Amino acid sequence: MNYNSTLLTTVADCDTLLTMANKEKAVLEFRKTSLTMQLENRTGSAFEVQAELASVNAQIAFYSSNIPGMPEGAEKEKFKASLAKYEYRKVLLTQRNANYGAISQLDSEHDIGKIEKQLEENATFIAVITVRKNEL
Repeated sequence: MNYNSTLLTTVADCDTLLTMANKEKAVLEFRKTSLTMQLENRTGSAFEVQAELASVNAQIAFYSSNIPGMPEGAEKEKFKASLAKYEYRKVLLTQRNANYGAISQLDSEHDIGKIEKQLEENATFIAVITVRKNEL
């Protein structure tokens, strides 16, 4: 964007704008760093969740296939309880997987991209104001 820096008539005005712009820059850089770290953690967590989900599915398949052929009794009830536990675990992992999924990752990448554009514009603004300050 083209800034009409000639509207600034004093060094103090330039200093005020530079202070504000530098504070904004610090906030944007912090936000970008935070989002980048979250994205890296989310990506690692997504793989862990998918691996655990595969393990839970294997356990569900094991218990589901064995329960029908078992005689009634305590052992069958233990298997049913274990199956219920793994099915519940699967629900929780599926929800977590949605939180770490592709949509969430792309949304975070989009946020980081927007912040990068804001940082570019912020740097342009600072450069324009600095040039004007040096002119005064």
